[in-house]
Amino acid sequence: MDPTTEHYDALADRVELAKSLAMLERSTADINEGRTQPAKQVLRQIADELGLKLDR
Repeated sequence: MDPTTEHYDALADRVELAKSLAMLERSTADINEGRTQPAKQVLRQIADELGLKLDR
């Protein structure tokens, strides 16, 4: 691989890492601020909206 491609790939990896870390920080803030709902509750709401019947 040529040096230019290696540098580009390294930079792209760092950008992806930065995006992932920012998403984790936003998620943690949402949890800490109580802006979340239990998954079962949300899935039931979605199923109801779509007219689907859940077994559990």
